[in-house]
Amino acid sequence: MTFKEQIIGLLKPSKYFPRISLRFYIIVIGYPIAMYYAYKEYNVEWIETKANLAECSSIFERTRNKRPNYIYYQKYQYQADQKAYYLKIESSYFSLDSCQKEINRLMSNNTEMTIWYDNSQPEVTKYKDPKNILEQAIIPTGLTIITFILFRWLLLSAYKTERP
Repeated sequence: MTFKEQIIGLLKPSKYFPRISLRFYIIVIGYPIAMYYAYKEYNVEWIETKANLAECSSIFERTRNKRPNYIYYQKYQYQADQKAYYLKIESSYFSLDSCQKEINRLMSNNTEMTIWYDNSQPEVTKYKDPKNILEQAIIPTGLTIITFILFRWLLLSAYKTERP
């Protein structure tokens, strides 16, 4: 069976799929949508800047898995396009002492951290380096390879269901 016949076999209904098959929708609609979002996520112009600690909240206690968990929020201020923006980070600890020590350390030092913000939307920030090669190259390439393997598997399964 030629490749063209395999594609036609995907499009035409079979006794197992009375309408246009689900495989067709997965390949024709699902793959472009997934690749669009991967492209949109990984092709953002990230701008590096420094953010200063503006505020540290008090300690809150909550229970997770029947254990106390102590959290506090850090609020960092950064400048983008001559406007002030804020980044809020939640930190959690299992010990009240270690949580209090971390807050004291942050407040005693004038804590500054490197962040990256999206040039088109300055309120969208990341505090881990977004230019990581794993995120930019390997993940979209892996998605593409998996999709091609899935596509070939679907072609072969369509061929098997269409054989007399």
